[in-house]
Order: sequence, then C-alpha cells, then structure tokens
Amino acid sequence: MAAKCVALGGTLNLVKGSFNDYRFGIGLTDVAAQIAGNQGALEIKSFTASAAPGTISMTGTLGVLERGIPVSLKITAHNAQPVVSKLLTANLDANLEIKGTFRERLDIVGSLQLNRTLIGIPNSLPPDVVVLDVHRRGEKTAAAPQRPLVIGLDIAVKAPNQILVKGRGLDAEMGGDLHVRVVVDTPTALTKEQEELLRRLALERGLEAVTADDIAEAANVSVRTFHNYFGSKEEALVAAWRSEFQVHVDALRGRPADEPILVSLELARVVTPARLLHAWRWAVIIIVVVAAVFTPSSDPFSMFALAIPLVAFYFISIGIGKLLGR
Repeated sequence: MAAKCVALGGTLNLVKGSFNDYRFGIGLTDVAAQIAGNQGALEIKSFTASAAPGTISMTGTLGVLERGIPVSLKITAHNAQPVVSKLLTANLDANLEIKGTFRERLDIVGSLQLNRTLIGIPNSLPPDVVVLDVHRRGEKTAAAPQRPLVIGLDIAVKAPNQILVKGRGLDAEMGGDLHVRVVVDTPTALTKEQEELLRRLALERGLEAVTADDIAEAANVSVRTFHNYFGSKEEALVAAWRSEFQVHVDALRGRPADEPILVSLELARVVTPARLLHAWRWAVIIIVVVAAVFTPSSDPFSMFALAIPLVAFYFISIGIGKLLGR
C-alpha cells in the first residue's frame, strides 16, 4: 500500500479582521493577512494589524506538518498599544525574531522599547485567587515531559522615564535599560566544582567579559564538548546558578517556621546583611508599593501606618543578621 503524503496548498486572504481579549485588555483591529500553504508549512506572507495608534506586522513560516514544527517568525511593532486595561496600558516599539522548533526549543531575539507604560494599582484584590498545584507526600505525580520545550530569550528592553505607577496614593515614574538573557528548562552537565568555578568566573570578570572558551577551560573540557551540552554561555550560567538556588531553598526549608523571614534569608546565606543594607532604597520603594496595595483605604496616612513598621522591621532584621552571623 502506498503511503499517503499530506501537503498544504492554496492561499488564504484575511481582511477587516479583529481580535479582542477583554479579560487582559488586548485588542487588535483591521487585521489583514495573506497565508499560503507550502508542502508541510504555512507561509505567512503578510500580517498587519492596527493597535491604535500604531501597527503590528509579522512575516515568516510555521511548519505545522513538519517534524518538530519548525518556526521562523519576524514581528515588528511601531507605536503600537496592544494592551489597554486598568492594570496595564503599554505603548511600544518592537523588533523580534522567533526561531526554532515548537516541540524542542524556541529562541526569541530582538529589541523592545516601552514608549509609555501605565501600571495601575487596583483599589482591591481580585475576588478569585490562583490555585496552586499542591503535591502531598505519598501521592503519585504526573510524569514530567521527557523533552520539555526550551525557551531562550535575548531581548534588549529600553524604557525612557515613561513607566508610570499610579493608584492608592502612589504616583511614581521609572525608566531604564534592561537586557534579558535567560534560558528555561536547559539541562545541566556540570559538576558542583565546575559550577562553583563558573559562578566565580562570572562574578570576577562580569557576564559580558566571559566567553565560551573561558567556561570550557574552567570546566576542564574542550569547547566542542561544551557546545554539545550548551548552546551558549548564558545557558551554562543559568544551569550553574540553578543548582546554587536549590541549595539556598534547601537551607531555607531547614529554618524554624516562626523565624522572621529576613533573618532566615540571612542565616541561609541567600542574602547578607551588607547586601540588604546596600539595597535599602529599593527595599523602601517596594515596601511603599506593597503598603499602597494592601491598605484598606486610599488615604496616604493608612499607607504610611503600614509602611513605617515594615521599614523599621527591615533594618532591625539587618541588625539581627549581623549579630547572629558573628
């Protein structure tokens, strides 16, 4: 019996389309697209949508019938405002590329500029809460997928002083540049000694100065062996710090339940008193934002009545950590 070969053909034209997700405030109008079938793949010849006052466009291919479902997409946005809600309104420019296979690994590379972002603090918490996936001892858990999807991010985010946080008596303006480099679900093939050398190398020289050759030399392996396990130096660094994070988690689990959280973090060596003291300005800002969210009323007096004791507790915990750490 001859095997049947399924192939895609023809062209699909879409005009005057729209997409709205009222829950998250996502809205696209005047959607126009031309999609052609090419054997086992869909070729997106053009895709444009209005995200007033700007636009979003996309081109590329999606191998829906090919092995691994290969993806190659290019997404651009100019003065687009795709999200408008009480919690988040964002106007942005974007230039992103998505490549890889949908069943194995996707890499998202490019730049993102936040022209104006408004973050609103709600007057009350939502009526529903997130349900956590709790596993009890003795229960059988579902087996994890043998080959989880790996997602690599390499995105440069630029945000001029147009990130506004408002609500509950708070009115703040922020901005800055951020380069996001992270790989999710990347396996590690490093020993504990190699991981420690890799973390020390990154801290001493800085992430930008460390190369794959340096990492291979520190791990006492060849460069070819290194690339057999890791696609980039960022993947190896994420794997090294992931195990360090697990060590701190285990140390925290061994601390008494009635111990103050900051003291537990210090004694588990997750943070140090010196590091907490160095970051006190950020801590005060975060405490004020949390107090603005959780105070029952919107007047600033209630907010500061909650924030001032928390700030005092922050500095007291630093002192306790120094005394117990001696």
